[in-house]
Amino acid sequence: MKGRTLICILISAFLLITPRTQARGGLELLSRSLLQGPSRTVAFFDEGIILGTGGGMVIFSGNGASDYVFLQLEAEPWDIAVYGDAAYIATITSGILTVNISDPKNPFVTNRNPIPRSNHCCVSNGRLYVSSLIGGLYILDLSDPFEPEPFNEPNKSQRIISLSVDGDILVTGGHSKFEIFRIRETKPLKSLAKVKTQEHRGIILGGGVLYVMTKSDKVLRWDMADPANPEELSPISVDGISDLAVNGSRGLLLCKDGRIVPFETNDILPMKMETKEQLKLYEKKPSLISSIIDKFKSMGKGGHFPGNSIFMSGDHFATIDGHEGIFIYELDGSTALSLGNLPTRGFAIDLVAANGYVYLANARDGLRIGEVHEDGSVDWIGHLQTNVARDVALSGTTLVLADGNHGLKIIDVEDPSAPRLLGEHPSPYFLSAVVVRDEKAYLAGGLGGVEIVDFSDPAHPALEWRDEFSEVRGIEVDEDFIYFADGREGFRTYSRKEDPPASVSVLDTEGWNCDVFIYDDTACLADGGHGIKTADISDRSNPVLTGSLNLHTLTREIHALNGTLFAAGHTSGIKAIDITDPGSPSLAAAFRTVDDARGVFADDRFVYLASGSGGVYIFSYTR
Repeated sequence: MKGRTLICILISAFLLITPRTQARGGLELLSRSLLQGPSRTVAFFDEGIILGTGGGMVIFSGNGASDYVFLQLEAEPWDIAVYGDAAYIATITSGILTVNISDPKNPFVTNRNPIPRSNHCCVSNGRLYVSSLIGGLYILDLSDPFEPEPFNEPNKSQRIISLSVDGDILVTGGHSKFEIFRIRETKPLKSLAKVKTQEHRGIILGGGVLYVMTKSDKVLRWDMADPANPEELSPISVDGISDLAVNGSRGLLLCKDGRIVPFETNDILPMKMETKEQLKLYEKKPSLISSIIDKFKSMGKGGHFPGNSIFMSGDHFATIDGHEGIFIYELDGSTALSLGNLPTRGFAIDLVAANGYVYLANARDGLRIGEVHEDGSVDWIGHLQTNVARDVALSGTTLVLADGNHGLKIIDVEDPSAPRLLGEHPSPYFLSAVVVRDEKAYLAGGLGGVEIVDFSDPAHPALEWRDEFSEVRGIEVDEDFIYFADGREGFRTYSRKEDPPASVSVLDTEGWNCDVFIYDDTACLADGGHGIKTADISDRSNPVLTGSLNLHTLTREIHALNGTLFAAGHTSGIKAIDITDPGSPSLAAAFRTVDDARGVFADDRFVYLASGSGGVYIFSYTR
């Protein structure tokens, strides 16, 4: 009876937290694409390596980072455990996903267990152990590895932030203590000991030793020969430890300066730890190595390894950097042979589409250009690396890119497969939005202000006007006026006919005004957490609020077409709003996407959404 109750509870939680994968109303998902960041976790299996990144998982089953398959998931991976041909993915919003990896080239999801706020998972003795951010340890039976079943009622005695297992010993970590359990064959876990410790950020159990990484970058250790009475050992006395990995009796320390120091689990003397020789880096496949490795190598002799997390299995290890991706190595004595790097710098922020192509500002990955087919699928054919691409706008075959704190970029996209940088213009602001009209770029500068840049000579763009405001995130322009969303100060209208542009009106709103779209004589306003506002602007000097719709999320960006307003709704995905009666906007459809819905655009073919680590979504919409 208890088991049935638990299953009912889990099903109810699942219905509440699972992202919607079916269309509501007139939104139909046609495609989702792009390998993105951030990279978070790694797991090894017999045939390769699995990387959790960007709303999906990457499976490497060859000898290097160039041989991989990307499987998109409906949530962000936070931890991965492998058991035979099954991989278990802990996700915050969708529970535990089970993936069949028996054919690493064709992985697929077989099961979803709705454990709320899953953050860590591990496997031992035919069971899957899952921790939850809202408290609790869940145990699933793996008699059928592809269809895990609840083993018993969850233990919710503490909020678990870390989890590790070795044989029949399981350790859970709270903020300032850890608890040791014995795994029993037919009965629930048996608690053996509770130990108070410093506030920590992770635990690892391996080689008969428990390692506790504290927030002060120390590594504390306990001998687990008698798990009911763990004996505290001397800490590891290596400065600036970022992370560690353990495999049997061997381990690797990743330091913040890029060093990797090998150690043995039975080496308990601090001086020996300090004198261990660090690994040297050898570029076995230099063509696959990204520039970040060269940056670290130039720091000193002996090789420096990029990343802030490390994972190992046998003679292989990997480091990951949240932005730069995964770096894979093979151990050969005291040398690490580089097997390559897969960058995961992308984070879809904003986009525009025209003439069968979509142009994406993909953050640290720069500009991506995709050819959009009639079925909504995309072939990503063009790329130009910039610094922190935030928004794009088109003027014929010239693309203008707002590149964050690296200013404005003018790019030739006549050949979409080979974009060329024509010119650039610096700015004191963090440029976050851009629109173009008459060979002029109108730029929102975040916490700075607004700029107008003339790019009629693309190689030499020239500043025409700059003024400071409180927090400008969105901007729009028509024949006679400039409109911008000025954060807490509201919706501003300026005249383009004046030199310099002159203020015409200000309409204060109750929320954080972060975007504006002009539709005939109606201004649609993205008012942050207060949803959508509409205003009558037939008299530009006297805008009047006419309608409001609370979307129960932070509305980041909006775009209107044919009486429908499309809103990028932060973690709730995309929403379609009927504005045929501007005084009474109503929700027509919604679709929840992975991660942070940031930018939205619509044309006569499709609706396009930039959703952070979730990549690019393309929808059809029928009213």
